[in-house]
Amino acid sequence: MGVALLAAAQERGTSWPSDVDLWLLFWLLCAVAYAILVLVQRQNRTRTGLKTAVVWYLAAEFVNSLGWGLYCYLLRPASGEFSGLRLICGLPVWAVLLFAALVLTTRQNRRAASKHS
Repeated sequence: MGVALLAAAQERGTSWPSDVDLWLLFWLLCAVAYAILVLVQRQNRTRTGLKTAVVWYLAAEFVNSLGWGLYCYLLRPASGEFSGLRLICGLPVWAVLLFAALVLTTRQNRRAASKHS
């Protein structure tokens, strides 16, 4: 998400506080929702389960930053800038990646819990 925030801040057509603040707010809401959904399930509340949740969260963070880095810095259009709308339309990618991380965390922790029982 750091690369997306940097790209949003460097965009010429965006206003500094509002657009970047929207990104930060969305990132924070998704991170809090991920933490709550992880902690709701019993198998994720163990020490190993929390470690797994953090690892999958960081993996989603890495994939998101890698994707935004490729999109914003390597695949720039010929005009050299993106519209603010294009950047905002990319926000749901973060939510989808965190949902995938949540599913993988829960699946991995359930398998680990069933092996120990």
